[in-house]
Amino acid sequence: MKVWLIRLTLLFVGFMIATFTSELGLGKLAPDSRTLSRKFHELDKNIGYKGIPNAEGEWSVGKIKSYVKINSHGFRDRERSYKKGEEVFRIVVLGDSMIEALQVPLEEAFTNVLERMLDSESDKRFEVINLGIAGFGTAQEYLTLKHYGLKYQPDLVILAFFVFNDIRNNSLILDSKYWGKNINDRSIPYFVLNNGEIEELPFRIGKRKIIKAFLARHLPNIYYFLGDSVRAPWLVNLLWKIGITESVNRFKKKEISLDYYSYAEKYTPEWENAWGVTKALILKLAKELETNQIAFLVVVIPSQFEFRPDNWNKTLYENPWMRSLEFDLKKPERILSSFLEANGIDYLLLRPGFEKLSKETGKDLHFQYVYDNHWNANGNIVAAQLIYSKLKDDKLVQIGKDE
Repeated sequence: MKVWLIRLTLLFVGFMIATFTSELGLGKLAPDSRTLSRKFHELDKNIGYKGIPNAEGEWSVGKIKSYVKINSHGFRDRERSYKKGEEVFRIVVLGDSMIEALQVPLEEAFTNVLERMLDSESDKRFEVINLGIAGFGTAQEYLTLKHYGLKYQPDLVILAFFVFNDIRNNSLILDSKYWGKNINDRSIPYFVLNNGEIEELPFRIGKRKIIKAFLARHLPNIYYFLGDSVRAPWLVNLLWKIGITESVNRFKKKEISLDYYSYAEKYTPEWENAWGVTKALILKLAKELETNQIAFLVVVIPSQFEFRPDNWNKTLYENPWMRSLEFDLKKPERILSSFLEANGIDYLLLRPGFEKLSKETGKDLHFQYVYDNHWNANGNIVAAQLIYSKLKDDKLVQIGKDE
């Protein structure tokens, strides 16, 4: 009996050593961008997931490294109190990974840069509160405002709308297709249009999701490596040869990534519906803020290929099958502008300013890596400058020092 116990113990210890060695090795030799936010996020019953309160550590992928600390409320920002101080003007910013900005130090994130710019020009104290979370679309951003953002008693709310993937994020059908999920497997919030009315669908965080989240958080490199290996062409080809699976054709297809269809010259009914849901969500957010007498500004964030022809040409060169589709890179911007103007919602397009600065200075505003194209420090600064000018010029905030 003792011999078997010793053997089982040794087997367990050996397995654990192999597991953690593999995790560390994969993290160093084959980093996967999907693993990076897992150590900082946890499941949340209101919005699907958000930051782990007080979590901190190094965030790195390839050559990009930063130190990340989540505050006690579960957001990537400095510590904030719900109670607003006297003579404080509060701006809450909703958005996705472009706003969460894990790629740069916190002091270089646009929300912090904007806060410093506003403070330096006024006797009034400003607080620009970052509620951005990677992977969010307008649905989760609306619920973030409802469950968490309003607690800060904001004077102004900025919705940062990322054209490239927010439309897809807002569609249950498209987002499920993107992630290869069944539309009934809803572990994050979605909204649908029902007879012209926007309706929230129930979602649940089941045991399977909890187990996956645990593995993704504690053994992320192994979790994603094994998941990809099961679907990898070489393995599928092997299984096909020995008769376990019928075909590998879908792994050999050169398909256009779903998010590029945001820029398609002609939309399918699924994309038309995604736009309908997106518009309804923005209106719902606007009405929530109007009810609470809070100012609202939509900031439209472009992909870099919208203002850099060289980047778009590179994308087409590296993905020649994309030439089978006709694109209109200004189409989403036109749709949003027309919709927001028609509904009296104030907005700012960042693309013209990004395009001007990019041409004048030649500086990259995004990281230029295959594994990451988020704003770099320059991009965060330019975004802050453009938004600052909008707030000041349109008198959305009162800036100035007493004589």
